[in-house]
Amino acid sequence: MSITKKRLLLVSLSLLFTLICTEIGLRLTGLPKSEFAGWKAKNHPESELNQFGFRGKKLESTKDDFVVVLLGDSFVECVSSPIDKIPERLLEDELKALGLPAKVVSLGARGYGQDQQLLALREFFQDHRADLVLLWVVPDNDVWNNIFRTHYGGRPPKPTFRLEGDELVPPEWEWLKRLEPAGLAWAWRLVTSFEGYDKDWEKFLPPPYQPPSEPPGSEPDLDWQRKWDDDPYFRMEEFNTDRHHKTLHLEPRSERVSYGVRLTSRLLQEIQKLSEERGASFSILYTGVWEGDAFDRPIDDLHWYELNGKFYGYSMVAYWKNLRQLYDPFPRFIIPCTVEDWKVSEKDLHFNEKANAQLMKDLAAEVAKRLSLRG
Repeated sequence: MSITKKRLLLVSLSLLFTLICTEIGLRLTGLPKSEFAGWKAKNHPESELNQFGFRGKKLESTKDDFVVVLLGDSFVECVSSPIDKIPERLLEDELKALGLPAKVVSLGARGYGQDQQLLALREFFQDHRADLVLLWVVPDNDVWNNIFRTHYGGRPPKPTFRLEGDELVPPEWEWLKRLEPAGLAWAWRLVTSFEGYDKDWEKFLPPPYQPPSEPPGSEPDLDWQRKWDDDPYFRMEEFNTDRHHKTLHLEPRSERVSYGVRLTSRLLQEIQKLSEERGASFSILYTGVWEGDAFDRPIDDLHWYELNGKFYGYSMVAYWKNLRQLYDPFPRFIIPCTVEDWKVSEKDLHFNEKANAQLMKDLAAEVAKRLSLRG
């Protein structure tokens, strides 16, 4: 064997040995725990990040302060607004105007579901306290954010809980039971795609919605097809996996959505339990009109859409059944948005500054009212 080939062999063996040692080290230590275990706020200056890695003001509280944790996702991070106009700042100002010595801290980032919210709250409670934990729910994507390991395949995998029966199983690396080698798999994924994590993960999930390939009795609506043809954002919706913003509306409910609703409910229970164990009240924040009670009676509201040769049954009755199963067991603040022009833009359906100001003002009033009743 030539000297060049020997050197190449030695380098290859050395690299393999390094990867194996890294793999063993990762398994023994339970790493990675930060970037590889999920993500926090991205692409913000350091001055706009609190000590927990989320967009917002650093929490500096005393024992006399009324500390509110605003837990959520992109609606809490609020990238479209300047830092002094994000919901955290608006809510704190409104609570102080009502006489409460409030300090509000944000724990939320784009793409978050209740899984990462739970872990962020655990980290917060290691060294801090709270009087109230507010979880700003976004039902149209929270459930599938909890089901999958990435957000549209575009971010590194996150800690993902799963259910065995009704038992909530923590992310694998917390118990050194990963479904793939942490070191070698990451080296491979970095040069391929994060989408593979979801494909591997789907092996453990129930089947998604099964759209019929024959048209139903009524004439199907072609609006979804037009959006698919014209709107690149709509084409990001994964109708074949139940990772899309219509999934809670589909009838009949798929086994995967049923699983996702149960998984989300268990995560909400864990967040409530953790909050109350640490001396904080817990409430869900729903920023819409709560219409669940209107759908107790049977209503034939099934509306069919055709998309790429398949047919999808869309039902508001199904949607509200899902929401009631998710949120009825928990205390709630129902704060409807009353601003007519509420969107950031036609392509960005987050709340704009005017809408956030109205929501946080009304929320502060409801928080103060509940505290006065309790006191």
